[in-house]
Amino acid sequence: NPLPPGLQQRQSALPPDAARPRTPILDMVRSPENLKNLNMQQLKQLAKELRQDVIHTVSKTGGHLGSSMGVVELTTALHY
Repeated sequence: NPLPPGLQQRQSALPPDAARPRTPILDMVRSPENLKNLNMQQLKQLAKELRQDVIHTVSKTGGHLGSSMGVVELTTALHY
């Protein structure tokens, strides 16, 4: 899938072998129902893990992350 003339593939800010951040709470979540069993400290940790995962992914793929970062707490709260 060639890029249109004048556009170049973005370079990742991370090395190709950069490790994904540890996300122990996020890794346990399989559905919104799982959030109801978390305490406030765990919810804050989950939001932190979500932000780290978004930053890691966007730094590899390129793109915008502002809206994703802004909706982390909102989405977590809506499903709690």
